[in-house]
Amino acid sequence: MGNTESVWCRHSASKRTSLKSITPLYEACRDGDEERVRNLLPNYSQADLNRQEFPYGGNTCLHVAAANGHDNIVKLLLK
Repeated sequence: MGNTESVWCRHSASKRTSLKSITPLYEACRDGDEERVRNLLPNYSQADLNRQEFPYGGNTCLHVAAANGHDNIVKLLLK
């Protein structure tokens, strides 16, 4: 596998949804995993960040981080 393919695979894997159909970034924001959020953020567009997770009340990553008191993650998302 060449470098380009490797980067593409890593990039697309970072945005895959889980069986619950939420993104890994949403899970990290919900769980308060600041390191994972920092690692995932560069792979997401503004539209991805604003994606509403309808199985979970239509919340966005920002909503779930704020609702769970993850202030540092809220600050990262607002940068």
